Amino acid sequence: IMLSFGPHTWSVLVVDLVPDDNAAGVLYLWLDLVDTLQSGANETAVLRSPREVLRMTGVPAWLDISADVDASVSYGHLMWLRQQRLTEESGVFLDKVRLRHGTSPALAAQVPMVPNIHASSTSPEVLEKLRGLKDYVVKVAHMARTEYVFVVDNGSLLIGNVSDAQGDSLEERIQNRVRDGFAQSGPQAAVCGPRNFAALPPGVVVEELVLEQLPDWDQQWVVEVRVHVVWGQALVVEFGFGKSGAVVFSRWNQSELADNPEAEGGTWNVEALHLDDAKYPAGAYDFVGRCTRVAVKRAEIYARGFDHMRVDFLSRAHCTELFLSELSFCPAVVFNPITERMIANAWVYGYGVDP
Repeated sequence: IMLSFGPHTWSVLVVDLVPDDNAAGVLYLWLDLVDTLQSGANETAVLRSPREVLRMTGVPAWLDISADVDASVSYGHLMWLRQQRLTEESGVFLDKVRLRHGTSPALAAQVPMVPNIHASSTSPEVLEKLRGLKDYVVKVAHMARTEYVFVVDNGSLLIGNVSDAQGDSLEERIQNRVRDGFAQSGPQAAVCGPRNFAALPPGVVVEELVLEQLPDWDQQWVVEVRVHVVWGQALVVEFGFGKSGAVVFSRWNQSELADNPEAEGGTWNVEALHLDDAKYPAGAYDFVGRCTRVAVKRAEIYARGFDHMRVDFLSRAHCTELFLSELSFCPAVVFNPITERMIANAWVYGYGVDP
């Protein structure tokens, strides 16, 4: 039977209760021991399931922040801790080139990736790959900044900025921007912050443009589904519609924050609505309702064994095709204070801290 007494204190008591004359005596001794421990710790004992305790043993050393968390730690500080701890070992998950070359554990689990056209960690040259293409996405793979992401739809730049790049054609201007990004490394190329990932190699990815369109939509949209998973359970889902903003859902409402962060059920509530009304896609809520369940189920599978991970998907064909785009251990996302506290509580709870 597993218990915790106050912040960051775990006690594991193994009791063998057998149906014989000694069972009552063993149970009495155990209850007496619990009372003694509880009095000595001056804290209320909290029952834990074996799963809650044993999962901690599976967290990779390069992700483990248990030594630095307590009940007061904030969401922002947790992200800061994550930034300081990540090493090149995490590149097997975060390096977009390695993801697409099949060397990541995610692909070993047969995760459907965004269809790939080209990926390289040795050369920034993509111009010949782009010639003749009308729809594609180019990413400088080791850069966190979106200025090195270029989305082209029907030959026109949908997302990205190449106004300061040299070249006669769009493809040439994108190529020159890729060369610029490919040459950057160290703090400028940090994926999660200025003090890590200097060893992450540069890279460039060219992939198919994945668009979503429903019958009641007047245009196609790039729809991103970003699922924040804490200890194997999705707590926040963001739906991004092109450049128009996002709808954000959180799993717990305010009255549930003081309860067990792992309680079954809970409700999905709109945490924020960041959409320009003039560009709001018709029928988006119906689409979101259908897609959330699929995305959550897949994200929880992919993030199993980690304390915190954001899993990003791109949707196509009414969410019947959901492609893994990238993974992140420290996404730079600001939520409202209630949602940030909810994520932080669940995160530290998994390390044995009672929030």
